[in-house]
Amino acid sequence: NGHVPSGQYDLRNIRFSCSHNETHFTIYLPDGTVRHYRQQGKSLSAKYFTLFVVEKEVLPNGKVIRYQYRPEKQEVLIESLSPDEQHVYASILYHQAFDWTYNTFSSSTGQKASYAYHRVNKELYDLRQKVSKKNTVKMNRAVTSPFLLGKVDSSFYSDETTQFSPRLTLENYNSKDHVFALTYAPFGEDGHLRVQQLNLPVGESDAYVPAYQFDYSPPCCRAKRGENNGDLQRWELYCLSFFQKPSYHVHSEL
Repeated sequence: NGHVPSGQYDLRNIRFSCSHNETHFTIYLPDGTVRHYRQQGKSLSAKYFTLFVVEKEVLPNGKVIRYQYRPEKQEVLIESLSPDEQHVYASILYHQAFDWTYNTFSSSTGQKASYAYHRVNKELYDLRQKVSKKNTVKMNRAVTSPFLLGKVDSSFYSDETTQFSPRLTLENYNSKDHVFALTYAPFGEDGHLRVQQLNLPVGESDAYVPAYQFDYSPPCCRAKRGENNGDLQRWELYCLSFFQKPSYHVHSEL
C-alpha cells in the first residue's frame, strides 16, 4: 500500500526517457505503470519552461488510460481502453468554462456532475507597510479573490449550495441532508475569525436560530464544564498544546 518501504515505491527506481526533439518523454514507475507525456504548446513564460500534459498511461495489468485534449472547447476526454486500445471500457468528459465559473463531468454511463463557482469580491485589498529609516510608506495592493465553490448539482448531490462572506468564510450551507448558517467573531491577539455560532433552521419559516455557541480560550491545560441554556448549547473549547501542535477538546458531558 506504499506505507511500508520497498523497492516498488522507491523514488530512486523511477526511470525517465526523452525524445530527441524533447517534445515527448516517458516515465517508468516501479509498480510497472508507464506514463507518456507530450508538449502542449508554449506557456506564457515559455522563456523559462514548456508545458507538458499526460497523453497516455499504461497500467501494470496492460490496460490503458488515454487523455484527449480539446483546448478550443476547454475539454478533456479520459478513456479507459483495452491493452490494444481498440475497445473503450468507460470514459469521462471534463469541461471547463472559459471564464472559470463552472465545470462539468459527464461519464459514459450517463451520470453527470456540475460545479458552479463565483468570486465574493473581484478584488481583495491588502494593506502593506514599507518601513525605511526615514519614514513609513503605506501601499495598497489589489489581489484578485479566488473562485469559490457555490453550487454542486449531480445525481449524488442535488442542488448543494454554499455562500461565502467577503472575508471568504463559509456563511451558509444547503444540501439534501444538512442545512446550517455560521456566524464568526475575531479571537486571539491577531483577531483571526473563528466560528462563534452554528445556526439551524427552525419552524415553518425555516428561520435560522442559534443552536450551538463556541467560546475559545487562551491555551491552557484544563477543561471547564459546559452550559446548556434551553436550545442553545455552549461549548467551551480549550487549546491544549503538545510540541506546539494544538488540539481542541469538548467536554464529554455536552
